[in-house]
Amino acid sequence: MKLILCIVAFLAFFSCGIFKTDSLYKANKEFFPIGSAVEPDQLSGPESEILIKHYNSITAENAMKYLSTEPKEGQFDFTQADKIMAFADKHGKLVRGHCLIWDHPTQIADWMFQDKDGKPASRELMLERMRNHIHKVVGRYKGKIFAWDVINEPIDTTTNDQLRHSKWYELIGPDYIEKAFIFAHEADPDAKLFINEFNTFEPEKNKAYFRLIKSLIDKKIPIHGIGLQMHIKMQYPSVSMIEQAVFNLEVFGLDLHITEMDMSFYEDEYGEFTTPSEEYLVYQAHRYKEIMDVFKKHSASIKNVTFWGFHDGHTWLTSYPVKRKDWPLLFSDKLEPKWAFWALTDPSKLPPKKDLPRKEASTYKAKKGTPAIDGKIDPVWDKAEAVTTNIYLTNYKGATASIKTLWDENKLYVLADVTDPRLSAKATEPYMQDSLEFFIDENNAKAGGYQDEDFQFRISYENRKTVGGGHAQPEMIQSKAVRTKKGYLIEASFTFQTIKGSAGTKIGYELQINDDADGSGIRKSVTKWNDPTNDSYKNTKGWGILEMVE
Repeated sequence: MKLILCIVAFLAFFSCGIFKTDSLYKANKEFFPIGSAVEPDQLSGPESEILIKHYNSITAENAMKYLSTEPKEGQFDFTQADKIMAFADKHGKLVRGHCLIWDHPTQIADWMFQDKDGKPASRELMLERMRNHIHKVVGRYKGKIFAWDVINEPIDTTTNDQLRHSKWYELIGPDYIEKAFIFAHEADPDAKLFINEFNTFEPEKNKAYFRLIKSLIDKKIPIHGIGLQMHIKMQYPSVSMIEQAVFNLEVFGLDLHITEMDMSFYEDEYGEFTTPSEEYLVYQAHRYKEIMDVFKKHSASIKNVTFWGFHDGHTWLTSYPVKRKDWPLLFSDKLEPKWAFWALTDPSKLPPKKDLPRKEASTYKAKKGTPAIDGKIDPVWDKAEAVTTNIYLTNYKGATASIKTLWDENKLYVLADVTDPRLSAKATEPYMQDSLEFFIDENNAKAGGYQDEDFQFRISYENRKTVGGGHAQPEMIQSKAVRTKKGYLIEASFTFQTIKGSAGTKIGYELQINDDADGSGIRKSVTKWNDPTNDSYKNTKGWGILEMVE
């Protein structure tokens, strides 16, 4: 009987719907407005009721982007954007303008980058078109938009200048960013102008973002705010990484906006849940609260928190990076408040938090031994056991490797025998070339983001040495690569930076093989030893363990 009463109470609790819940934005009104991305077809019926009650700021998810507002040169269409503006005006909502300049090919027509003969447009023509577009769009809503995302996603840490080499960049030059802000300021001198970027919690990207923003400020470019998108996962990034990103960027004294927040159930692009488990929903709720508490702590800098949608029935994550169900937002696909909603309105209602189950890390027991790094298999390698990179992260089943590891007091030694019948270094990006990557976490902290003791190294079949996350430097490794009948062999050593090798010591360790399988210059296959995610380059949690034994 007691069980039946509990079930009835539980159902009654969730059947109350949106009309008996606390208002989300009112619960947070002393800190900042709460926003949601919206589409024009969500502005009537039950969806609109949620928006009206729970959000006091809205962002046009797509209706104000380039392709939506100017599908053909000089032919502007504000039909959809005007619907959002009318809704906001009727219900007293702030509107964030998103976005004026972005390089994504699905959001801009080819004509923008071509002259009348179909050839690449000149810098002068590009600047003329950019200025005209920004003046038309910003000018139409002058005084009605509280913040504009002028430049969206300009950072790419794999390039020499760490800027995304988009068509804007290629045809105008890196100053396209400055010009866009200047044109937007001309169109509405009172509008707050923002730059917007994703994964700003990653240390390397955060540094690049910082440098770009500082350069704009130093040049007196009219920039007034910094956008942090905040597309996150259930277990990455850590809350401390998010707070560190805020710390790093609030020093400019500009407004910070959390512009596109959601939380995917998935850590990688592989696998699919059929339904959201109660365990995950509760965990998600607690994580949302922990992160929102950080934002509240920094509310002197953070002036708006916007979610990229408001219910699970409409989210970009069901189609990207792959098609599958996901539950990243505060309301369910049935428009019912989730535990995540209560976490941000009345956390006293939350059940206790439980850690999510994690894959047990594989442990490799490495024997002691000191080989010469000459590409020849010394007898000392006979004592080492081999592991195989047999976890495929892509549908294409490409190169794999049998890998042995040894250690001594000063170094770790790696011998990778790679099976790869077609070798390619065509790609300009090192991580897309045929190569071995190995990752080392000297204190095995599995902290998530890279710490001082975490290193990523890459050695191509041509013995090209490059590094990735953490404080890795090419001079920390010595290597030799030789071709074999079935592919290539890499022998390498890594000099310990913060520890000495000794029996019983455990370190974080991961192995990866990259394969441009068809010679196109695009990585087609990735195989790993332990980590089933594609996040080893930025997240240490999935790495395996290496234990040193005699």
